[in-house]
Parts: sequence; C-alpha cells; structure tokens
Amino acid sequence: MKSLKKKIFFFLLIIFSFAILFIFSSKLINNTTGIAQKIKYFVPQSVRDILRETVFKSKYLEINYSKLNSKYEKVFENDISIATKKLKEISNLNISSDKNKKFILKKFSYPYYDHFSWGKKPPGYVANYKNHLILMSGSGEIIYFKKNEINNNSINFNNLKTNFQKFINIEKYYDKSLYGIRDITVINDELFVSFVDPKSCEKLSILRGKLNFNFINFEKFFSFSGCKNDFNGQDNEGLDNKETITFIGQRSGGRIVKYDEENILFTIGDYSLTLYPPEAQNLKSFYGSLIKINLNSKKTTILAKGLRNPQGLFYDFDNNIILITDHGPDGGDEVNIFDLNNEDFNNYGWPISSYGKHYSSTIERAKSSGELKLLNKGAPLNKSHIDYDFKEPLKYWSPSIGISEVIKIPDSYNKEFINDYLVAAMGGVIMEGDMTLHQIRLSKEFDKIIYEDKIIIEERIRDLYYDKDLNVFILLLGTSPSLGILRVKN
Repeated sequence: MKSLKKKIFFFLLIIFSFAILFIFSSKLINNTTGIAQKIKYFVPQSVRDILRETVFKSKYLEINYSKLNSKYEKVFENDISIATKKLKEISNLNISSDKNKKFILKKFSYPYYDHFSWGKKPPGYVANYKNHLILMSGSGEIIYFKKNEINNNSINFNNLKTNFQKFINIEKYYDKSLYGIRDITVINDELFVSFVDPKSCEKLSILRGKLNFNFINFEKFFSFSGCKNDFNGQDNEGLDNKETITFIGQRSGGRIVKYDEENILFTIGDYSLTLYPPEAQNLKSFYGSLIKINLNSKKTTILAKGLRNPQGLFYDFDNNIILITDHGPDGGDEVNIFDLNNEDFNNYGWPISSYGKHYSSTIERAKSSGELKLLNKGAPLNKSHIDYDFKEPLKYWSPSIGISEVIKIPDSYNKEFINDYLVAAMGGVIMEGDMTLHQIRLSKEFDKIIYEDKIIIEERIRDLYYDKDLNVFILLLGTSPSLGILRVKN
C-alpha cells in the first residue's frame, strides 16, 4: 500500500512539474486566454515568481528586450505619423462574439503611447463633431479628421491648436505619470475636457471652449474644493507614488455627458478617501458622486453617491435612464442604473458595500501606518447593498474586468439589438472578461439583464462611442494603442 501511495505521489509530482514547464513555455508566457490562464491560476504566484527569476529568466529577459524594442519602434512610428499627418491601417479582422455574431474590426495606428508605457496615463479619448472625429491625447494634444477617412487605407489628419497648456503643468503632462485628461465631449458646438488640474490640488476640473478648427480658446468651467490635508487620510490605492502630497490618482472618474440643453452630467471619483468617515458617503461632498452642472449658472446638484471610480457614463434620452460603470477594488466592478422616471437620488454603497475586497497592498499600508481600524470602519466592504439601504448594481464582475465606458446600441445599428448596451473593459486577462465589449440587454422595466454576449477585442478599450452617420462603433484602444472601427458584418 505504501509503495502504491509513493507511486501516486511521484506521478502527481511529475504531472505538476510538467504543468509548470508548460505554463512557462514560450507559448504561454504572457498568454491570458483560455486554458493557459486557468493553468497559471493553479500554480501559486510565489512559485511562478521563483521560476521567472531562475529557470525561465533568460526567456523573460528575451521578452522584456522585445518589449523595449517595440517601445523604441513606437517612438519612430509616432514621429513619422505626426510629421506626415497620417494614421495608417494596421489590421482588418473578422471577429465573432461568444454568441457567434459576426463583426469586422479595422484598426489604425494612433501616434501616442499605451497606458503602461506612459505611466498609466490614459492614451486619449474620442469625440464626434459634425462630419469630423476629434481625438485628444492623454497629454492634451488634439488631432482631427473627416469621418469618411476611416473607409480608406490611411487617415489624413490635422492638428488642432489650443491654449490647453495654459492650464497644466506641461512637464508632468508629458512625463510618465497619471497626469492627463480624463474625457472629452462636444456639447452645443463646444469642446469640454476633464483634466488633472494643478491649480485644484490635482483633482479634476473641466474646461470648455468654442469649437474652431483654427484654434480653441479654453476657459475654466468647473472645479471643486478640497485638498489632501483637508481630510482624515487616504487608503492610497491607485494614487501616483511620485505625488505623495496631492490627489493625483486613478480613482478620479471624470466622464462628461450632455443631459439636456442646459445641463451636463459629470462623474467624480472618491480619490481614495475611504478612511472614516468616507467622503463617498458624505451626502454634501462631491467626492464619489454623479453631479449635474448647469451650463449657464454653473449650479451643481448631486444626483448619486457611493461611487469609487465611475469611468463610464451614458444618458439614455429616449428612456430617461442613466447607466454608470464603476471600478471596484480587487473585484467588484459594477454597472449601475439610475431610472430618472422613478428616482431622484441614488446611493450605490461604496465603500460601505462592495462585491470586491481591499487589495492586500491596501491592507498592508493601513497596518504600517496604524490606520487599519479606520480603514475597516470607513470601508467595511459589506457584500450586500440592499441590506444597508443602497442600490444593488445591475451586474458586477469579480474578478474585475477593468470596466470603462458604457454606451447604447441604437436600433438603427442592427435589428438584432433591442434595448442593448455595450460595456467596455480594459484589464489584461481575457478569460476574466478584460479587453472585451460586453453586450447587455435590459428588461422593459430596466431592472435586470435578460441577455448577454461578449465581443473580445484583445486590447484595453479606453473610450467608445457610436457614430450614427457611419453606423459604426469607434474605439480608442490602449494596448497598441490604436483607433478601432467596429461594424457588423453583413
């Protein structure tokens, strides 16, 4: 019997060893799809770290060298693109959704940098103005071109001059850092930009400027009060490590959408202010909120609280509902709904309730600073929302998908899509739902999801909008980075 147990043990050990070798083979390193990722989850991270620094060190050095080479090539490509004012077509692929819907994804080069190479600065955002598309980079540069250019093999673009640099710290905006813009949108012939504002403790402010393809003269439209020293500490997750005395971080929100002819909607993150009492639950505070701003009087109204980093926002004018996406911590990304026909105010629960958990690094920092009790009191992250008088999300994802923009799929796009929306994801692990467009169909009462599908893009989707003139979806993709054109294949 002992001999049999030994044989079984050694057999399992051999299988385990082969599994490890398989994981770290050239086919699986950096592979985040299917069986590859499942096997990786099976092996403890500590074991993977040891093998990375020993047995497979040369392979990882080779991969890192290749990545470095790609970064240098990207610099040269960007120089050529900006000098020639052309975006070249880099791929044109047939792709299928999980439910076997057929699409064509065409991608053009984009002359700026990816999220990680740029110190986690967003690569940029896209907006529509009449017969043009406008792209603004994370550092604040603007290019534009006629929309019908996307039907060609290359796009001829122009640069749009502005006074944007008047409002920023130029060095930090071009450096590898979280300094950058967070959204752009066109409303009533004006371009609105949310940006990290050095004159507002590195919180987000909004600029507005009359659209003119010769020059845009921006003016400050909105900012709000509060600096780091005004609050009882932060949990520090998502903050820029270089900026220890400011608010600069990933949990800022920043989406701008038109509400009506006189008002816009704007999302504001919690800026890591979770220590007791948490600002996202302070009903008089803008932190962790969805707000409405009057375009004329600048009067502000808080419509919703309990948000962490609301990076997606869509107002469905026809149905009078708002969809908001919100990044969770370690898990718990949410898509939330606000039914304006029946509700005047909503509280989505953060950080009292969340289907995610604190990152281990957040816990360790709180321990080392003696703030763990405050963190647990201010941000207990109870799983239920409704039990604590908060609104439950329409859907949540754990693990997180790196949730970003949300938009409606209009009926004109394709007759198969009825009351459907697209939720975009960034992240890096495809099998978890990252780098994917999630199609969700809502019930007639807008209280539940009755159908889902997934369109895997294999890139971080930073921004997304539907162009009704071209009947396509425009995607700002952050991995290449590139400009994506997605259309249904007839």
